[in-house]
This record gives sequence, C-alpha cells and structure tokens, in this order.
Amino acid sequence: MNAFPSSAELKRRAKGQLIGRFTPSVMAEIRVLLLMLLASMICTNLIDDTTLLGIVISYVVSFILEMIFSIFQIGLARFYLELSCDRLARPAVIFSGFRSQADRAIIAKFWIMLLEILCFAPTFVCGMIYNRSGAPAVFMITCFVFALSLILALYVEIIYSQVYCIMADFPEKSAREVLSLSRHVMHGHRFRYLYIQISLIPYYLVSVLSFGFALLWVVPYRRMICANFYLNLFEGSRDTSSFDVPQDTSTFDVTV
Repeated sequence: MNAFPSSAELKRRAKGQLIGRFTPSVMAEIRVLLLMLLASMICTNLIDDTTLLGIVISYVVSFILEMIFSIFQIGLARFYLELSCDRLARPAVIFSGFRSQADRAIIAKFWIMLLEILCFAPTFVCGMIYNRSGAPAVFMITCFVFALSLILALYVEIIYSQVYCIMADFPEKSAREVLSLSRHVMHGHRFRYLYIQISLIPYYLVSVLSFGFALLWVVPYRRMICANFYLNLFEGSRDTSSFDVPQDTSTFDVTV
C-alpha cells in the first residue's frame, strides 16, 4: 500500500481543511505581507540607489530582510500545520518563530540563499564575458549556463523545502540538523514535490488574470497542501521506515 497520497488527494484534503478557516488564513498572510511591504518601503525611501554604493547597500539590505522574514515562515508553517491537524490556530502564531528560533531561521536561510547565489555564479561570469566580447557563441553558452543554474537553484529549493515545517515541528533542532533532515526526508520525493508545485501553475495564472486577488485563496491553499505533504512525509517515514529518522517523531498528528 502506498503510504503517500497523490497530488489530487493532498489538494482535496487542503480544500476541505480550509473550509471555515479561510478568514484566519488570509489574515495571517496579510499580516506578513504588510510587514514585508512596510519594511521594504522604509528601506527604499532611506537608500539612494542612484549611486553604486547605494545599489550595493540596497542589495545587502534586501538580503538581510530576506533572512529576517524567514522567521515568519516558521510561524506560517506552524499555523498551517495546526490547521491541517484540526487544531485551533490563531493568526498571531505567525510570530512564534521570534520566541526562540530566530537565530536558527536566519542561519538556515543564509545558507540556502548562499547556495542559490552560488548556483547562479557561473551565469554572472558568463554574462560579464559576453558583455565584453558580444560574441554570439558566448551568448549561447551564457543561455545554456543560465538554464543549468535555474535547474540547480530549483534543486536547492526542493531539497530544503521542508526546513520551516521541520523548525515548527522540532524547535529543539539546530539549523544544521534542520537542513540535514530536510535533505534526508526529501530523498525519493523530490519529483513528487516538484509535480505538486507545477500542478499549481494554473492557479497562479488565474491570479494574474484577477489582478492578484485570487492569491488571497491560492497562497493559503498552497501552504495547506505543503503542510499535508510534510505530515504525510513523516507519517510515511514512520510506517515504512524508508528514511533513517526513527528518533524524530512529529509533534503534529496526521488527520485523514
């Protein structure tokens, strides 16, 4: 018997779990979005990006904001894990990551962003060479390298996709342990996760046609699917012992 539900089954569960819980989910997302926009606006108004120094500072500040707002991802992960387990989850839980896991979230996000930057480093080099030479052959090489960089960055995104759920579930784990565990549990499930994300593309296209208003439903829907994916991932690891994580028992109970 397959311990892992299909993409369609995960979507069916997510839709059912959002019934009657749509408003708090939207409120949680809006809170984080408004805080991100406010911080970005303040930094944009304070930094003069017309100079080289200003551009560098702008990139550094953006990098720092990305790491800081990764802390909210722990709270959002906990929020949707609670909902998927039929527990009471309040929008204020989005701040739970700031209590004791802020440093670990920042460290984990730093390493993930660093890996993603390294993935695109060859593309930057090829781009600089093309700007100097302008040769068509170099342009073709740059495009090829860029495609490879995208694939590598996507791979990094997939293997570390469970980081924030793990942090919400196992708050005692260090950043290094969380990163390692995410890589481990995603082994054998990378293409399944990728398929689920690709299957959501039509929803994002509808969001574009609705001028972004549909995202108020699509984003909570996607997060709920990911929460169910995570819970069943660990349920499968306990039932089938396909992963070497017998000491890790999720604090969230899987509901079917």
